Amino acid sequence: MISVAGGLFLMRLAYLNFRARSREEELLRADPKSLRKGVVVNLLSPNPYLFWLTVGAPTMIRGWGERPAAAFAFAAGFYVCLVGAQVAVAASAWHAGRWLTGHGYRYLMRGLGALLAVYGLLLLRGGLTLLKILHG
Repeated sequence: MISVAGGLFLMRLAYLNFRARSREEELLRADPKSLRKGVVVNLLSPNPYLFWLTVGAPTMIRGWGERPAAAFAFAAGFYVCLVGAQVAVAASAWHAGRWLTGHGYRYLMRGLGALLAVYGLLLLRGGLTLLKILHG
């Protein structure tokens, strides 16, 4: 169900990207609520749940059995790298945004919308397959 919900949400975001106006018009509009969208996307993505069920939790349990500090070090290192990578991407996008205006911005948003649509369809198909609605 998480994959289906996530796929539908990504399809909605893709639709909004296809309708994007110029960057100047976007900046004048109301708050885009980017943080909220990011949180919703992360909650609806099955990838973190799959990671923690298959790799993260077993690694932490094994580390806890050897030394509890090892389990904490694994979790801390994982989140430092994860958050650090996301901050780096956000900072890069912010700096690149100064040069993206007019047609370039619209083309970029439509291209990113197409990627969101493809990933949304893949999540939707995967979720429907897991629910036995589609046959893989």
